[in-house]
Amino acid sequence: MTPCPLTTLSKTPSLWRRSSTTRRWTTSRCRERTRNPEVHGRPAMSNSHRTRIARTVEIFEAARRPLFTVLDGIAQEDFDWNPAPGSRGIGKMCRHMYRVDVWFLKRLGIEPVISHDAPGPVDEVAGRMRTIQKQILAEVEGCESDAALMAERTSLDGKTGARLGVDVVHIAQHYLYHLAQMTYLRRIRDRAWAAPLDAWEHATHVIGDIVLEQGR
Repeated sequence: MTPCPLTTLSKTPSLWRRSSTTRRWTTSRCRERTRNPEVHGRPAMSNSHRTRIARTVEIFEAARRPLFTVLDGIAQEDFDWNPAPGSRGIGKMCRHMYRVDVWFLKRLGIEPVISHDAPGPVDEVAGRMRTIQKQILAEVEGCESDAALMAERTSLDGKTGARLGVDVVHIAQHYLYHLAQMTYLRRIRDRAWAAPLDAWEHATHVIGDIVLEQGR
């Protein structure tokens, strides 16, 4: 099995700044958030008592927010840099992610609010990401019930079978996949930059808690 790039990063001394004490604190802090959601600003409520809509929103928010931590303060040249010919750097990954978001929305029968795609300043590309992510959140939160969230949709080209809840969780996992790559690339370019491991670990705990709660 290929290790997660963030796991690899944590084992690479030259790309890792935090001490073992800090790592232990981070892990215990994330577990504290899991046991007591109010630590992370959420009302204390069992996953089993929340709607699928609420759980989907929580997963999506936890997965998308760390992306902007990677982009915060990044130099334009590092954003535009590609590690090898034909490969994606951070900027291209960001554009790839919102293009995939567009594809999913069309598959769900939803007209995306953005259509423009081109290289640009960090803030402009990040703005496109935020815009379509807000649209996705609005679609989920606008569902009248869990049944509506999980109902089959008809795509803009007439195909059926896609479901909003399933696809939004898929999008969230897609974000985390590229978050690991983006984190690794930014650390290569800027060894002084601290990776957003707290946010990444929080996202993995959110997903794990929700998945495991389903069987209770």
